[in-house]
Amino acid sequence: MSSSAHPLSENPLINWPKLPYGAPPLDQVKTEHFMPAVEHGIVEAKKQIESIKNNPAAPTFENTIEALEFSGRALGRVTSVFSNLSGANSNDALRAIEKDINLACTKHSSDVMLDETLFLRIKQVYDSRKNLNLTPEQKMLLDETYKGFVRSGALLSPEDKEKRRQISEKMSAVTTAYRNNTVKSIDAFSKLVTDEDDLKG
Repeated sequence: MSSSAHPLSENPLINWPKLPYGAPPLDQVKTEHFMPAVEHGIVEAKKQIESIKNNPAAPTFENTIEALEFSGRALGRVTSVFSNLSGANSNDALRAIEKDINLACTKHSSDVMLDETLFLRIKQVYDSRKNLNLTPEQKMLLDETYKGFVRSGALLSPEDKEKRRQISEKMSAVTTAYRNNTVKSIDAFSKLVTDEDDLKG
């Protein structure tokens, strides 16, 4: 469904209504809202990442690690709603877009985790961590952020980074297919009839 038929301004996953405790507007969400909201969330997240990368100030915990932690919140909210709905109340329409949503998010994640400029800023903060007077919570966030990037391939060669991208995208596709096949199998199961004879032995 084109965005002209459903303007972004009318998408409740983009213009999130104010509900108690930040609850998602499930009564307003339609299947066709998800993909535009994911695409919009990725665009916003990329802008936030670029802002961190292009900051002329020297890397600090606040302008790099903390800023990264708070980036991509809009995308995270959308994917959280989609994940919960597709897991608890899936249907053919949701399953039809799940592969595209997961692939888009996987590509975005690779773009972030394999970005050399962003990782360099993170590494500079991490390497100076002993002199930063961080709280225990900040130390944990810094440590987990750095390890997350390293484990995701930030230190790999350009060739190996590309291989990792391809593997991640393939894993996204096969994981989605496996999950959907499992859900379909469960949906197809009606009931198991047993009697005493079935229980012998």
